Amino acid sequence: MATGGGEDTTDEAINKKEEQEAEAVFLSYTFHMTTMRSENEDSRPLRDEIDVRQRDSVIDNLGKQLATIGDDIYKQHEKTFDNFLRELNPNLDNAYDIFKKIASSVFETEVNWGRILTLLGFGYRMAVYIWRKGQHGFLKRIARCVARYLVESSIARWIARQGGWGTVLTLTNYGFRYALMALGVVLIMQFVMRRLSSPGQ
Repeated sequence: MATGGGEDTTDEAINKKEEQEAEAVFLSYTFHMTTMRSENEDSRPLRDEIDVRQRDSVIDNLGKQLATIGDDIYKQHEKTFDNFLRELNPNLDNAYDIFKKIASSVFETEVNWGRILTLLGFGYRMAVYIWRKGQHGFLKRIARCVARYLVESSIARWIARQGGWGTVLTLTNYGFRYALMALGVVLIMQFVMRRLSSPGQ
């Protein structure tokens, strides 16, 4: 019979591995988003914060697939998300609190790949927004936020049960597109309604 300490150590090791993998996937996703959107000067500088040498081929393929799907969505909804971020006005001090609130809303009713991609996309858009404000060094911080949230909320375990991050390579753009288009509107409306109904607002 294993001791509690042994179990904690095992869980801690699993959590650490899941965090590292999620962080690497997010950074690869961001790298490919900035590469595909290189015509957008606001996105280009984020590449300087990603150490390309640390990306392996599996993670690179995952990030590329997620970015291909994400870019298709944000070409249509970039202005909406930018307006959303202007309303939230994130900065280096409050970004994690905002990120956690949005993440909680994303997964309030269920977990699916479309919602996971929404979380990655929101992290990317937030990093771009904060860079525009002249506050650099945020990308790795938001990557850690994404990874920590996925582990703490047990979404990383859900990903593992689906077959891991590699499952993304077998999914099509259409399922993601539908989930994201529907979810984007719902998220904005939920946040605005909650904000208006909060005391002191």
